Amino acid sequence: DGKQFEAGSRKKGTFFPIDPEGCLGQEVILIAEGYATAASVHLATGKPVVAAFDAGNLNPVAVALREKFPNAPIAILADNDHGLSVNVGVEKASLAAKAVKGHVIIPSFSEGEEERGMTDFNDLHIACGLERVRRQVAQSIERFIQVEMEGHFRGLGQEGADRGFTDRT
Repeated sequence: DGKQFEAGSRKKGTFFPIDPEGCLGQEVILIAEGYATAASVHLATGKPVVAAFDAGNLNPVAVALREKFPNAPIAILADNDHGLSVNVGVEKASLAAKAVKGHVIIPSFSEGEEERGMTDFNDLHIACGLERVRRQVAQSIERFIQVEMEGHFRGLGQEGADRGFTDRT
């Protein structure tokens, strides 16, 4: 598919932050599978977004960012690989979110959009515009921040976050 890393180079746990304001970790940390998705979500929300480069690297990147920012909420922006027998994007995003007591945001598509092969927030951006991306991501962030706050108010603290939160926008 044209996406290749230099032979022998280290990928595990490495990432590319799109954070021109230098505020990564000051609010929710958004982690995307690929650069195009990270760029689309950053353009739509203005928030810093980290590109993990592929689904297999989501967990190591999430763990590295959790270590650096232990109190920041983390959300994994899943690719919705609905056309595969196993939805690898959602599966890997869910595992990464669970490892850091984070959350998963899954893009939502109409049946027609799925039939056209749309799977991620970059596809949504290209086909439907930044406002639709912004709306889906912002609504999900608002919902999971509310879930986290309710857990803390109930005295659940970090144990309440163990459940995680998956949001199909």
